[in-house]
Amino acid sequence: MKDAVKHAVKHIVKQSKTPAAESAPETASFERTPKAMLLGAVLVLLGGVLWGINATVSKLLMADYHADPLWIACVRELAAGALFLACAGVRTPKLLAGAVRDRRSYPMLLFAALTCVLFVQVSYLSAIDWTNSGTAYNFHLITHSGFTFHSNLPHKFRKTKRGSMQTKITRLNLC
Repeated sequence: MKDAVKHAVKHIVKQSKTPAAESAPETASFERTPKAMLLGAVLVLLGGVLWGINATVSKLLMADYHADPLWIACVRELAAGALFLACAGVRTPKLLAGAVRDRRSYPMLLFAALTCVLFVQVSYLSAIDWTNSGTAYNFHLITHSGFTFHSNLPHKFRKTKRGSMQTKITRLNLC
């Protein structure tokens, strides 16, 4: 099993052109200490709780204050973007500076941001507005499960023109 993991890590490092991947050690391991696993479990549970609180608060904003789902999505995305930029500036300032200098990636970043906001956030918040947070979460979960299943279809199907296009659409919707 360890040989398979080492081979997979070497393959990923070889395929990637990012500075972080090139500097990754060849003996990378996926083993974690019990403390790290407990921290990961707590963070996953905290994320789920915050996701549920977010949906409930969004429903209250839309029902009681008549906030538009598009407005809520934009505010959420701007706040998340500011938070991620601040964290990236503290943790990996060189990589953030490199991303800012790479002007050729700006159109793709803008395209990804707009599609993520429009296809995922606005549709999720609209589902919350039309139903309730629990039902909207189930729709969201079913959709992502379907996209995940589709993206793991056999490789031969993805090589066809139809399969390639469906795989691209799937990846867009997984933002």
